[in-house]
Amino acid sequence: MLCGQRLRETRLAPYQPRRPRLPCRGGGKSVLRLLPLFAIILAAIHWTWTATTFIGPTLDVTTLVVLLSFVMLSVSIIGIAPASPAICVVYLVPLWSVTTYKLLHTQWVSAGTVAVLFAALAAVLWSAFYIVVSGVRRYLVRGDDVDLLVAELRERNAEVEALRTAAAGNLATRSAFFASASHDFRQRVHAMKLLAQSSLAEAAVTHGDKSPLARLAAVVEDLETYMTDVLEFARLESAPLAAERQILRLQQIFQRIDVQFEDGAAAKNVNLRVRATPLAIRTDGAMLVRILENLVSNAIKFTGGRVLLSARRRGREIHIDVRDQGPGIPLDCVDAVFDAFYQGRDTFEDARQGVGLGLAIVKRLADALGFRIEVHSRPSSGTLMRLVVPDADLIQ
Repeated sequence: MLCGQRLRETRLAPYQPRRPRLPCRGGGKSVLRLLPLFAIILAAIHWTWTATTFIGPTLDVTTLVVLLSFVMLSVSIIGIAPASPAICVVYLVPLWSVTTYKLLHTQWVSAGTVAVLFAALAAVLWSAFYIVVSGVRRYLVRGDDVDLLVAELRERNAEVEALRTAAAGNLATRSAFFASASHDFRQRVHAMKLLAQSSLAEAAVTHGDKSPLARLAAVVEDLETYMTDVLEFARLESAPLAAERQILRLQQIFQRIDVQFEDGAAAKNVNLRVRATPLAIRTDGAMLVRILENLVSNAIKFTGGRVLLSARRRGREIHIDVRDQGPGIPLDCVDAVFDAFYQGRDTFEDARQGVGLGLAIVKRLADALGFRIEVHSRPSSGTLMRLVVPDADLIQ
């Protein structure tokens, strides 16, 4: 992403979610949902019976307590009015209808007094209702907003999931095509390399190593190395690595590296030395071989003297070292050598310019194995590339 580039803000189109329909329930669950209504009806019947029983023709303590109790019960039931107004109606209308009837037939209350009492009751109930609603309404509104946002989020998630599924399908198709195409491309480049080397062997007697055919063979070999590194780096970047660990003796790996690079080191007058080791570790053999191939190849490429491959135990770790006598790495470049496509300055004229992916591949493979890479280098004093194997992978 370019520096200073800003992400544009996009607004979602207004969305009005459809209210979900309640699924059909069985008869038993319908009865369970009606239980609160049955309870309110029973409570209303109970308190209307109380009004008919305890409100007498004269004012006494019992009548006063009953009326005060009715007022307090009414204030309490107002609390559920925002959620269920019907419950309040079912409860309050029968209660105060019977109470009004009883009060109108008493000796101490006139019709005007009943009107005043009910006006006061209405004011109390309205005040309680206002207090409850003003405190609860904002939460109800927020609840509605949250419901709308949740519904919209679910729809957007469904769209994103559909896009992800489609992208995964496209990626799988392209990955299969890329794997097939890269395999065919490698085969053709390898065939070109074999043909160039065969023709070079026939023409070496007459033209020597400086012939155009020799340069063509070198270019084809560089092309094969370049293509292999690029394809492998693309594979490492596109999919997570899963190490298949097994017990391996480092001496077997070292012998394989020695045989593989023996001719190339001799052609460059590099003394490649491999120190014997009895150590064994638990790791992925293919990944470890690829790491050491890149480190040894890089050391041979930039050294003019000796390359040493060794392993030794240090405390609870194993250090696998690749040491060369090359020009070293400047201190300000040590942290950058594992970056993709980083290329240092070549010191030797015959050092071919690579693509800058060898050490980047080493870093990703080491991370997948749980190993640590260390670089110890000083200009004009050579370079030490150290692969640190933790104690968990050490075989006693």
